[in-house]
Amino acid sequence: MAKAVEFNLATREFGVIPFEDIPPDGPKEVIYWIHLDIDETFPERIIELGAPPDEVAKFVDGEVQPQMSEEEGGLFIALPYWAPGRGEDRNDRLVIFLTDRFCLTACASPLPCISEFDHSYRLEFRYAASPGFILFLVLEFLIEDFGSMVSQLDVECERIDERIHGGVEPQLNRDILALKRRVLVFKRVVGHTRSIVSRIAGRRIGVVTDACRESMGEVSGQAQAVLTSADSLRDMLDSSFDSYRSELAQRLNEIMKVLTMVSLAMLPMTLIAGIYGMNFQSMPELGWAMGYPMAIGLMVASGVTLLYFFKRRGWL
Repeated sequence: MAKAVEFNLATREFGVIPFEDIPPDGPKEVIYWIHLDIDETFPERIIELGAPPDEVAKFVDGEVQPQMSEEEGGLFIALPYWAPGRGEDRNDRLVIFLTDRFCLTACASPLPCISEFDHSYRLEFRYAASPGFILFLVLEFLIEDFGSMVSQLDVECERIDERIHGGVEPQLNRDILALKRRVLVFKRVVGHTRSIVSRIAGRRIGVVTDACRESMGEVSGQAQAVLTSADSLRDMLDSSFDSYRSELAQRLNEIMKVLTMVSLAMLPMTLIAGIYGMNFQSMPELGWAMGYPMAIGLMVASGVTLLYFFKRRGWL
C-alpha cells in the first residue's frame, strides 16, 4: 500500500498526502517520505520517481543482494532483512531510494524499522534539514531492531546451555548447529548493513548532506557493536557445542566404565565355567552330588565380591 508524507522545511508542517499527488517538481523546502509495498506495481512506481531501471530490474528479478549505487541525482540502496521467529525465521528485503526531494522506502511486508519511523517522524522532523533525515532514522531504527534480535538470539543460546547441563538430548546436537547457522545468517545481514552505512558515512554523495553523513558515522558505530555481539554469540555457540561434545564423551566414559566393571566381574565366572566344562574323567567334582550347586555358588560369589570391591573403591 502506497503512503506519502509531505514535509515543509520552511513552515515545519507535515501531513499525509496521496502518492499520486506528489508533484514532479516543487520547491526545495518541501520534501517527501514515500513508502511502497513490493508488489507487481513496485518497479513501475519506483522508476517513475527516478530510480535506475537497471538496479530495480536486478532487485526484482532475482534474490536481493546488498548493494548501493549512486546515480545522477539519487542514491539507491538494497538490503536483505532477516529476523528470528518462533516458527520460521523471517526473510525480507528493504529498498531505499534517496534524492534531494524525497526518500522512498519499500519492503515486501511491514518491517519494524519502517513502523518505528512512521510513529516517530512527527517528533524527529523538527531536526530535519533534508530527506537525509529519513534515511538516517530508518537505518538507525533498523540497527536498533538488529540489537533486539541479538537479545532474542542470546536468550536462545542460554536455553541451549541449560539443556546441555540438564542432560544429553538426541535433538540437542541438531538444535545447536541450527542456531549456529541462524547466527551466521544474522551476522552476514548485519555486516552488509554496516558496510553500506559506513560507505555512506565515508563518502561524499551529492544527495547526502554533511550533517547526515556525520550522523551515519554514529549509526555505523552502533552497527559495529551489534556485529561484535553477533560474534560473541557465535563464540558462545562454539563453546556450547564443545561443552555438549564433552558431555557426550563424559557420558560415554561412564557407560564404558560400567560395562568394563561388569565384564571384569564376569571374568571369574567365565573361568570357573570353562574349567568345569572341560569334562576330564579325573575331575573329582564331576561325580559329586553338590558339584553343580558349588560351581554356581562359586561363580555368583566371585562376581558379587568383585562388584562390591569396585563399589567400595568408587569405580562403580
